Amino acid sequence: MKHLRSATCLFGVCVVALCMASGCLGERRGTLTGKVTYKDKALPGGLVTFTTTGDAPQSQQATIQPDGTYSAPNLAYGTLKVSVLPGTKGGNQMPPGAKVPKEAPEQYTKAQTNTYVDIPDKYRTPDTSELKVDLDSSTKTYNIDLK
Repeated sequence: MKHLRSATCLFGVCVVALCMASGCLGERRGTLTGKVTYKDKALPGGLVTFTTTGDAPQSQQATIQPDGTYSAPNLAYGTLKVSVLPGTKGGNQMPPGAKVPKEAPEQYTKAQTNTYVDIPDKYRTPDTSELKVDLDSSTKTYNIDLK
């Protein structure tokens, strides 16, 4: 009987640990992937920023790769405002308002040099960009077509 209680307790601990790891006890999170284009061409660099809506907005950035693709893991479920900053003009000069991603600043500045494309200003901040996406699954494709 003692072994049965221990096994039941161990099973319960494992279920709780698995549930915590998968996010079922906390905030649900997912990954957005896609491609950023401007005038039907891949944007060769820059940042996509996803900002939560609500009382305490939080932002997370994803680096745009040379082929225009991005991947943004660990985003909170819900409606996210989307803004896009172009890459640098050269010599690691950041576009106005840009923030280097915390997770890989050296890779960003190296990969983004000389990738500047003059996209419309309205896309550069969450307050002026009209782009939004609803993240409602663990993985979702969201292509961003700038006009």
